[in-house]
Amino acid sequence: MTYPELKSILVGEKLNNGSKMYTEVVDNTAPLAAWVHTLLDMAFDRSITGRHVVALVLIFLQSVFLGIIFITKKVFGENTFIPSLIFSILFFFSFDNIALTDELLGSGFLILALDHLFREIEFRMPRDETPFNLGLFLSIATLFYLPYITFLFGVLIILFLFARTNGRKILLMIFGFTLPHLFVISISYVNDTLPKVWEYYYLSNLSFDKEFVVSIKELLILGGLPAFYLIISIVMLNRLARFSKYQAQLLQSIFLWIGFCFIYFLFCKEVRPQTLIVLIPPITFLLTHFLLLIRRRRLAEMNHGYL
Repeated sequence: MTYPELKSILVGEKLNNGSKMYTEVVDNTAPLAAWVHTLLDMAFDRSITGRHVVALVLIFLQSVFLGIIFITKKVFGENTFIPSLIFSILFFFSFDNIALTDELLGSGFLILALDHLFREIEFRMPRDETPFNLGLFLSIATLFYLPYITFLFGVLIILFLFARTNGRKILLMIFGFTLPHLFVISISYVNDTLPKVWEYYYLSNLSFDKEFVVSIKELLILGGLPAFYLIISIVMLNRLARFSKYQAQLLQSIFLWIGFCFIYFLFCKEVRPQTLIVLIPPITFLLTHFLLLIRRRRLAEMNHGYL
């Protein structure tokens, strides 16, 4: 049992016993994450195996959905589920990523937000619900893990640079983001717990104080191999890849997304392997481009030799 698993079990038990979050259970766990931990306590009690099974199902669903996004958005030159395979492999760079953590629960909604971001860049779906849903999914992700709020600013910059997004759509996205938080704040105000929610959820999760559950050296060792292939992918893509304008915009958006991942690390209260899972979708994107580029070059060389 890892520390985040123990913490989630205790939070779920206390809430099931009638304690109130942020007033009687003083912790910085996000509201939706606390609600999920309560349901898991009802379903599995203290069983770690049951939680691991749910985590594996979530990882599988996220990998499949990411592959579907890349296919439907024509991210690559061919339709392939190689991204799903790479995503699944990268997720197991550390054993404790199987834990059903707040980061894992929220990362699925980040992938949904990425889907709507690609829709907005694609120019083929000029609908008002796309930016609204984009903000909504980002907001739900933050209600599982508040430091994900960093990606709201990243999305705003990406939309400004690469999408034909006017002021009305930006306001729709911001409204979609603020709506769930306004709902949480309203409920807290009615229950007279707003000061506690503000102190233990919002302020506590957005501070720069850190606890290194895993040292920087250990994180570098764990992420060394994926980082090595990431650097190779970037070098090869810059030298050999030929992209359409749309694919080039997606590639530049992914680079910005990676940049905001490092800003996100500054707001994480606890530094552990689960902190790095936000890097898995963009690394999957770049590695897939790299592998497809190698395959196309080999096929071209084989055909040239045959001729």
